[in-house]
Formats: sequence, structure tokens, C-alpha cells
Amino acid sequence: MKEFEFTGGSRIGLMNSTIPFATLTIKEDMIIIDGLKFRPEEVISIEPYSELISSGIRINHIKPNYESKVVFWSLKSPRHLIAKIREVGFLEKICAKPDEELRKKLSDKAEKEKFPLNIAYLGIVIPIFVVLFFGSVIFSSIKNINPAYGLMVPVGFMTTNIIGLISSRKVRNFALRKDIKLEDINAILYLLIFACIFALIILGLLANYTFNK
Repeated sequence: MKEFEFTGGSRIGLMNSTIPFATLTIKEDMIIIDGLKFRPEEVISIEPYSELISSGIRINHIKPNYESKVVFWSLKSPRHLIAKIREVGFLEKICAKPDEELRKKLSDKAEKEKFPLNIAYLGIVIPIFVVLFFGSVIFSSIKNINPAYGLMVPVGFMTTNIIGLISSRKVRNFALRKDIKLEDINAILYLLIFACIFALIILGLLANYTFNK
């Protein structure tokens, strides 16, 4: 029985693993991406997929307990990966036509997994963060002070934004897509705020250590 294995990256829902931290295993009766296992009858189609400078393949599947967006990034071309999947005989066995009820459930789930923030909100927050970040680096260099002090400004800005998303309905109404509720992204927001607070603590310790030294 033929079997192929490729090293690359992956996108599972909103979570992204860069190359080379993901593995694609191709067998006649199973495809495995980062521990997610798909049998032919659980797959609707496998198609080329690209985002910005990355390319790979997307597994369109019917497994309700998996994220709908399952992508494998590779330095190999999507055509090459699909050819290998065809070579082992997997493609000939896939489920091509799920029933309408299942298709609707999958479509609704995929809609919820789209990026939750509005373009308008990102168009304001990202430029401000970039200006604060590079501005703090340049200011620290000119004034010959510890850059840790300056970097606390952009990190603090992101922390404030996340707190705003959690605590303010007005901020959420502007920042989130209309079909996204707070509970849909609560886990991600609290993870981000924990990361930001941790970063602020580390930057504060580094600034204080250097100052005392």
C-alpha cells in the first residue's frame, strides 16, 4: 500500500502553524493533517488553496466535530499534492455529494469560522499599532533609552483594545462582524489578553533590570 508524507504548515480554523511544523500523511484509506484524520467517505473534495504568498490544499469535509477550514501549506505545488492523493487511490473514494441538511450545517459553520473582525476596525487598529511600534523603537534609539519602555506602549494599546472588545458593546458593534457574538471568540480574546499582560510584565522586568544595572 502506497503512503506519502509531506512536511509543511497548516491552518485549522483560525489557528495557523507555519512551515515546517505540520505534517500531511496520505494513505489510500486516510489523510492525516496535524492529527486530524479523514477517511474518504468524510471528504467532499480536495482543492488547491492560496492566501497571500502561501499555497497548499484545502480539505472540504463533513466531520461535524472538526473545524470546517482545514488547509495544508506546502513548498510543493498544490497540483503535486493532489496528484499524490490521486496516486494512492484516495480521491476515487471520496463523498462527492453530501445531503442538503448536512451541506447547510457545514456552510453555517464555515461562515462562523471566517475572520471575526471588520475590515474597518482593522484598518484603524493595525496602522496605529505599527506607528506605535516603530515609533517607540525609533524614539528609544534617538533618546538612547531602553527599548523595553517604548515597546510597552504598543503592547498596552493592544491590551486596551482587547479589554474594549470584552467590556464594551459599542466597541464590539464596530469591531466584530454582525454574525459574530462575544461568546464565539471569548476564548481567543482571553488568551490574547493573557499574552499581552504577560508581555507587559516581561517588558517591565527587562526595563527595570536594565535601569538598575
